[in-house]
Amino acid sequence: MYVCMYVCMYVCMYEYLYAICICLNYMLVIKRIYIYIYIYVCVCVCVCVYVGQIYIPLRLVNGIYLKQ
Repeated sequence: MYVCMYVCMYVCMYEYLYAICICLNYMLVIKRIYIYIYIYVCVCVCVCVYVGQIYIPLRLVNGIYLKQ
């Protein structure tokens, strides 16, 4: 689950000088006949601080993790 946060921080730091990363993790469970499929969906929103101004950035990093 920490992989998404590192990717988000890398993208934010690559685009902007100062960045604050907020990651939201939630899990989806899909039940089949005998198989439970756990889908971890991580949505990272980069809130970047640039010269004292706070604005919503242009980057969304989505990571989907599949586990059976």
